[in-house]
Amino acid sequence: MGLPSGELPDLETVELVRSPFVALLPDGHALSALPEVPLERLAAESWIDAPHGFGHRVLLERALTRAGLVREVATEVSAVGDIPAFVAAG
Repeated sequence: MGLPSGELPDLETVELVRSPFVALLPDGHALSALPEVPLERLAAESWIDAPHGFGHRVLLERALTRAGLVREVATEVSAVGDIPAFVAAG
């Protein structure tokens, strides 16, 4: 189950938990030296992500839209657990 792609004007939402987003970067990547990476810098990278509709992807795309940013998703994987292996492979 994923998040709806649009706003929910007829529903009240309550935040239950907040979880940080992390960026998986290959060894030696320039951004890995930073303690925090601005969204603008991440948006400039090629991404490996889950298909449209996955909860984290919906949240990220909303944040990018609010910031006026776009990103390139180079590869979509069907299993989120496969992302680290793709990142490590470059």
